[in-house]
Amino acid sequence: MLLPTSIVSATSSPASTSAITPSRRRDKRASIPNPIAITGDTSGVHDPSLVKTATGTYILYGSGGWPDINGRQVGAGIPTWTSVDRLVWKYEGVAFSTIPKDAVAFTGSATASLWAPDVTFVGGAFVMYYSASQSGSQNSGIFVATSPTGLPGSWVDKGLVVRSSEGDDWNAIDPHLNVAGANGDIWTLTAGSFWSGIQWMPLNSSNGLLESDLVVPLADRNDPTNGVNAAEEGSATYFVEPYFYLFTSWDNIRVARSTKVAGPYVDESGTRALEGGGTEILGTHGGTIAPGGQMIITDTDGPLLVYHYISPTTSAPLLGMNLLDFSSGWPVVFIPAPKVIPPTTIETPAPIAGPTVVTSTSASVGVTTAQATWFTEGLGPHGAGNATGEHLIPLSLATKGVF
Repeated sequence: MLLPTSIVSATSSPASTSAITPSRRRDKRASIPNPIAITGDTSGVHDPSLVKTATGTYILYGSGGWPDINGRQVGAGIPTWTSVDRLVWKYEGVAFSTIPKDAVAFTGSATASLWAPDVTFVGGAFVMYYSASQSGSQNSGIFVATSPTGLPGSWVDKGLVVRSSEGDDWNAIDPHLNVAGANGDIWTLTAGSFWSGIQWMPLNSSNGLLESDLVVPLADRNDPTNGVNAAEEGSATYFVEPYFYLFTSWDNIRVARSTKVAGPYVDESGTRALEGGGTEILGTHGGTIAPGGQMIITDTDGPLLVYHYISPTTSAPLLGMNLLDFSSGWPVVFIPAPKVIPPTTIETPAPIAGPTVVTSTSASVGVTTAQATWFTEGLGPHGAGNATGEHLIPLSLATKGVF
């Protein structure tokens, strides 16, 4: 996500004034489209993160240890796939052949899996944030690593970014990096899952670590009937003028929006994301079951939603992709209609590859200073130290690990 020139004001209201309550609606279209048809090694993909290189090659990453359709587990150390056309995929191996030493303190084993990678190409390098934890545990850590190529065997772990511990009010997993600034030097992180949902943190772009101990809650499922099991996770942000869109996984894929990157976010009915709001844009339908773990990139054909799902015939997670239409002010999942070409016309398709690196950010850069001010309701500038205590969550900050 890239920030616009002004992130503290907007001329449009962040909430719909419609009298309907569409936060549970699945799609405004007559039917929900299936995922774009793909082939090759496309099973075992869970919590996908997709980047596109300057040469047009797509690199896909996912959580380790999930089964493919043949019952074999993909690698533990961040499995990686590539494609030259986004349609045919090849499994390439794992980012880490050996789990980084500091991560083992959270996974409990040197052979355990790493989770939910988020990869961005910025500053001439690939930057990966990933999670180390165990199922049901709050003893979780988010780490950062870099690579010159993004391919297996090239990654260098740069250390712990932030952690959570038993008894904390959040869980440090499912990171997502937001990059802004003309020089790509304004970084923020969203993360979270069980306990209290999604949190937002400013980062230091020079080393990828936290800039301060400030944490702003963005979204919470707020479902007391399910208690600690009411997870809202897999956050990803995307900017389409004039809104920041916050995508989360919550039984399906949901979205809320705000005119400010640090919120407050609201869904299409006006319900705040911190109070259980979230408009469903993609849920279970037909052979697509439990879509989630989403992220969004801008490709040559538009905003692309990338996610995992399962089918009625296998429990192995599968890779799903659909284009998004933001023309209504809210993202709608669709597959474009095929072009009708007159018999006398010869059309040469434009190449998919292009000179611009496309990552999990959008296409427009406007912020030119690392001193940008993030505002949210009741919260002052993050660098001014005047945030109200109710917005703060105590953190365990990492103190080492530089690029």
